[in-house]
Amino acid sequence: MTAPADVDDHRFSDPEGFEDDVEDDDVLRDLLYEEPRESQYEECCIMVFNIPTISSDRLPKLRNVLAGSPLPVRELLALYLTEEKEGMDSETDDIEARIEAFSKVLLEHKDLLWNFFSINIVDFSPEDKNQDISSMPMLGGLPCILEGYLPQMASIPALITHLARSVDYSDEGLCYSAIARALGHFFTPFVSDVEDGDEVLGEHQRIQAVFRSIIFPALKSRFLPPSSLWSSIERVTDIEQAFRHFGRSDVDDHRFSDPEGFEDDVEDDDVLRDLLYEEPRESQYEECCIMVFNIPTISSDRLPKLRNVLAGVFSIQNTYKYNDNYPLSEDGKTKGFCFLEYQTKEAANAVLAVCDGHRLDKNHTFAAYPFTAVRSMKEPEKDWKKPERQPYVDLGDPWSWLQNPKCLDQFAILYESGQGSLRLDMFWNARTGEPIVVENACRDNWSNDLFKWSTHGTYLATMNNDKRNQRLGAVIWGGEKFDKFQRFSHEGVNYMEFSPNEKYIVTYACDQNSNRDNENCLRIFEVFTGELKKAFSPSLRSAGRLHDWPFLKWSHDEKFFAFCRLRGNCVNVFSTDDFMLCDNKAIELEGLVCCEFNPTKNLIAYYCEERSSANAPAEIGLLDVQTRTKLRASRTFSVSQSSLFWQKSGSYLAAHTERYQKMVKSKEGEIKYTGTSSHVEIFDCTEKTFAVQSIQLPEPFVNLAWEPKGNKFCVLVGTGQKVTPLIYRLDRGKPVPQLIGKIEASNGLNTAMWAPQGGWVVVMGVNTSSGVVCFIDANGTTEATKAKTIEHTSLSQGSWDPTGRYFVTCTFGGKSRYETGYRIHSFQGRELRRKAVDSLLRFKWRPRPPVSLAEQKVREVRKSMKQQSTKFEEEDKKELLKVSKEIIEQRKRALEQFSSIRAAASRTLAEERSERIELRGGIDQESVEKDLVEETITVALNTEKEKIKDESRQ
Repeated sequence: MTAPADVDDHRFSDPEGFEDDVEDDDVLRDLLYEEPRESQYEECCIMVFNIPTISSDRLPKLRNVLAGSPLPVRELLALYLTEEKEGMDSETDDIEARIEAFSKVLLEHKDLLWNFFSINIVDFSPEDKNQDISSMPMLGGLPCILEGYLPQMASIPALITHLARSVDYSDEGLCYSAIARALGHFFTPFVSDVEDGDEVLGEHQRIQAVFRSIIFPALKSRFLPPSSLWSSIERVTDIEQAFRHFGRSDVDDHRFSDPEGFEDDVEDDDVLRDLLYEEPRESQYEECCIMVFNIPTISSDRLPKLRNVLAGVFSIQNTYKYNDNYPLSEDGKTKGFCFLEYQTKEAANAVLAVCDGHRLDKNHTFAAYPFTAVRSMKEPEKDWKKPERQPYVDLGDPWSWLQNPKCLDQFAILYESGQGSLRLDMFWNARTGEPIVVENACRDNWSNDLFKWSTHGTYLATMNNDKRNQRLGAVIWGGEKFDKFQRFSHEGVNYMEFSPNEKYIVTYACDQNSNRDNENCLRIFEVFTGELKKAFSPSLRSAGRLHDWPFLKWSHDEKFFAFCRLRGNCVNVFSTDDFMLCDNKAIELEGLVCCEFNPTKNLIAYYCEERSSANAPAEIGLLDVQTRTKLRASRTFSVSQSSLFWQKSGSYLAAHTERYQKMVKSKEGEIKYTGTSSHVEIFDCTEKTFAVQSIQLPEPFVNLAWEPKGNKFCVLVGTGQKVTPLIYRLDRGKPVPQLIGKIEASNGLNTAMWAPQGGWVVVMGVNTSSGVVCFIDANGTTEATKAKTIEHTSLSQGSWDPTGRYFVTCTFGGKSRYETGYRIHSFQGRELRRKAVDSLLRFKWRPRPPVSLAEQKVREVRKSMKQQSTKFEEEDKKELLKVSKEIIEQRKRALEQFSSIRAAASRTLAEERSERIELRGGIDQESVEKDLVEETITVALNTEKEKIKDESRQ
């Protein structure tokens, strides 16, 4: 571009002495921003230390080694030759000599391999013998034959060996063909030797993907006609050109036109499929729109101000452009919601995440939803009625029972009263004396044969029966006077269970005599509102029936619950946000038998049985619910059964497996196992790798129990006649659990229960003839000892109180049982109270809610433990003195009452004396001397023999 000739260039020059005040930064801001800065250069540099110290002439070799990831050629040769020797009968072959010879061959022809085949063999021998690099040739690089394809690295040893042994470097043709053949074999995909069925399928899919996406396109791109044929090829682009090429220039073009009124039956979708696919769809537009609720309700004249206020939120500080729409009511006010339209789906999702839950002020918190959510909304039911307003039941202080001045715990018993009804009574467990009755908590026909405390002890759940003794549902009670709080309608309910945090209650009603599946027999209610959240109709008799009760497995935070059907091959995980199946699909686990949630994390432990038909082993593993990924899996063949045991703190998982040596199937289809052994595998969930420790038990497995807040567990092994408790402790420095206690074997032991705070464990025989209860002290880290053993005939149940201070043993039964009741013991096994209760049916301690104390508070409590213990001991002494004083006063009152009765009898006797003498003929029996004979009896208290000395002989 040139300027007009008549324009004076001096018009654009500055006058002499002119100085502008414009800085270079203002004019050249963009250019100066791109100027390289020293800080940018420094950010691209790193420093590496401890590299070999060599001379400058050998530096290029070191650079070649450090440029990639070099591999020692000697070790590659040793790998292949050692594996080759194992498959041969010869034992005299000297591998070291062959490695030395092959290394020399490769070093001699390294230039040829690099210049013609891009195989980089580097000779690196350090001058300093103390350097930590072997004096051997190094493999620095291999050629790239197919772009985007990485061959399997396991074939590198075979490639290096063939280059040294099978190539004739003296003949050019033979050398080229041998090296090409070795490289072709190296780049050929092959299936790895794997045994697992899923891994074999994955290998085949990988090979198919390599051929489909890499090898076949590469071959297709090379199969082109030679250049000599290009002059003989003519490209045809339309029909007319084709007819001219074949000598049909006389053909009328109108022959290819449609006649008038012709209508073809070809749809636009068939001809313009790709073009129509790009046509904007309504669903795409909806994905760019969101709805925001709970915005302020104002008049239309104030709407512009509101838009200005909300613009910063809806645009995320002018990041996204949008169009808004605020519907108005008949009186010209906003309706409390608006619609927002964005240019892309990504922008809408970003604003949706910001707006949902955004607090504009103390009265307005936004709730945002995608516009596509409208399509998922269901039509209202035709017979829908507006819910009736339910009165709020004020329970007062729901935790008043925790404020007992003596820190006493409550327990409830259910028994048959004399009138033929069931009576439910509650008591305070006094440290001394008889249990204290809880006011307003003893009622007849309060529940049938089942009642249940909520997880944290806030509510009491009972069964609600009508006059005909038909079960109508469940009722929960709470507060200081146990007022009715909520009722859940469910006819014929048999079981009920609370969620971990008492937010939901699950009820189950089944008719075992019915041949059909009970509709909606498994229900989930919200405790506070009584609303039915979800209902299921599980099968009762088919192979896909649910596992044992409780059917639902809850996560610790109640965000998820799961269940698995017997041999259903999947875990169904539901979210409590909408009570729908997560991701609308179950988690596939072939051969699944059971699963259990971690008590403190959103992890599921599962057990999949062995499938001999598919050559698949038994699998025990951990699954992340949210990501649906397997964190750890232990696979073992020859497993007949397994059971899972979580520690209450969620740190460890114990998996018991029964393994066998041989499986025999009879003609009747019965399976028998021989050579069985019991094993326990421990999964450590405190480590990222989920380390697994395994032990083999010396005797058959009976039961297992974890210490709630420690690293110990108790295993019962043996047979019914002789069961031995084993106490193990986990030690991070040891590869297997350490045995710290082997307790003397007893008859009928089948249950182990640790104290809530750990340290003490009780093993007992429930529902056995022996009724043995053994108290074990496991507080030490090196040894566990038996403290005491007691017997409770016909033992039905044993349980710790929430504090771990007391242990109760119970005998249940109807009126046909001889003796029923309960006995309360100290944690050391000393019997404190024995209470006989006719026809006792249930005994349950009231749970305590978990209390999370700050670490500082815990240290303060531990620091003042001695002072508090002294205070408690003084209170116990005062209470004992108070009890003793009450007993003395009671005895004194009884003695005074007896003395008064005796004095009255003496006065009556004196008044009737004359009358008795007259009736006896004047004889006064009281003055007649009694004919008594005194007899003295001497009893030898001690006998001593002494030899008498004859003094006359001396």
